[in-house]
Amino acid sequence: MSRGGRWCWTAFWISSWMRAPRSWFARPDSTPPTGYRALAGPEIGQVLRSLHEGPARPWTVASLAHEAGMSRTAFARRFSALVGRPPLTCLTECPGPI
Repeated sequence: MSRGGRWCWTAFWISSWMRAPRSWFARPDSTPPTGYRALAGPEIGQVLRSLHEGPARPWTVASLAHEAGMSRTAFARRFSALVGRPPLTCLTECPGPI
C-alpha cells in the first residue's frame, strides 16, 4: 500500500472509532459512561481539558470555577453531577488522563 493509501486508511479508522461511540451514546436508550456528557459541555468540558493539560497546576475549586466562568458553588454542583465525583477528588484520584 502506498504512503497516501496508508494515511487514508488510518484516517478512516480513526474517524470511525470516534464516530461509533458518539452515535451509540446519542441514542435515547443508551447510558453513556460517567463524565462523557461533561466533556461536551462548554463549561465543564473546558475545565476537564484544562485539568488534563495541566494536572500539576495548583488547582483549587475557585480556580476551576473561574476557568469555567461559574461561581464556586454552581461549578462544584454541576461538576459533581456530570462527572460523578467532586472536582478536586477527580484531580487527585483519576489514574490517567481525564
